[in-house]
Amino acid sequence: MNHTQRVFTGALATLTALVWAIPAKSSDVQPISAIDHYSTARLIELGVKPGLAYTVEAAGIPVLDGATIVVPNPCKPHPDRTVFGFYAYELNVIVMCSNNIHSVEQFTETFTHEAVHLMQDCRAGIDNDILYVGPQDYIDRLWYSLSPDHQQNIINAYVPDDYNIEIEAFALMDEPYTVERGVQKFCFA
Repeated sequence: MNHTQRVFTGALATLTALVWAIPAKSSDVQPISAIDHYSTARLIELGVKPGLAYTVEAAGIPVLDGATIVVPNPCKPHPDRTVFGFYAYELNVIVMCSNNIHSVEQFTETFTHEAVHLMQDCRAGIDNDILYVGPQDYIDRLWYSLSPDHQQNIINAYVPDDYNIEIEAFALMDEPYTVERGVQKFCFA
């Protein structure tokens, strides 16, 4: 699938996934133009390392602003957790929750974290519903490299089946160049 096809398919799949949860009233249906897409230039303005931003673009992965998704809003604040962003691997889309992000550092860390999930998806073969992190000894080393706060966050905020993918994402979210190289290696192999 080429870049244009992936961007179109990703945007279409995102809208399709959103529509299933939209009430039947036609006035509640949100047009595609209402969902903001981040351009690569805008991502760079917001602090994302240029190489990583261009690599995600070259992989054909749309980056959406989840705050502009009205029904249902995946970035709606929750009393027990805050969603800064997510990678929808079944749709091949990164969603940034700009309404919950309050600094350049949070934005860049979140984007890099979600790009790790893209890398994991590409490792497994991007057009599937699996994220692959690598061997368990690799994950074990990453786990022990994490701060106690990050370890506790993973335990508190994620289900055990997602621990390994989140361990890698938290371990690499401050390493955009490593993530860029990983996306290049696995998404363009």
